[in-house]
Amino acid sequence: KPAKAAGDQIILIGKTGSDGNDTLYRAGLVDVMKPAIALFKEERAVMEASLAAFRTGKIKACSDLGAAGIGAAVCESARYGGFGAHVDLTKAPLREKGLIPEEIMICETQGRMAVQVAKKDVAAVLKAIRAKDVRAEVIGEITKDNKEVFEYKGRTVAVIPNKPSQADMNELTNG
Repeated sequence: KPAKAAGDQIILIGKTGSDGNDTLYRAGLVDVMKPAIALFKEERAVMEASLAAFRTGKIKACSDLGAAGIGAAVCESARYGGFGAHVDLTKAPLREKGLIPEEIMICETQGRMAVQVAKKDVAAVLKAIRAKDVRAEVIGEITKDNKEVFEYKGRTVAVIPNKPSQADMNELTNG
């Protein structure tokens, strides 16, 4: 799971929906809470596509997108590897139209995986995944930064520091 090298590309396998949005609902960003839906057919297809990607021998790190979706998977991997990341949420394959950037970043839609590969290996890995009729796109890359940056249509949606500042910690504990 930990990121291995700056410059590695983050590939999202599967499509993001608006289900599994309880965190967003509690934060008041969406009006209706939608539990994560078990999508057995999609989950199996993504599993088969992920296995095909692994058979290439080019996967350097992998995360499922359960709890807190793309946001948590990317942050955990980058931080545990000692890196940062830059993600363009605009590039994430979507199951439905009209999702806000926060939904794309945090929803817990089942049947998705994120893998990291060297830039030179992206085409081979995408070919293996797409041969299984599963949607996959490069959504970002691992960086040398000490933070994860999430953008949507050129606008910064979130910047997550690997180590919060003392001021941030004080606000969390006193706020």
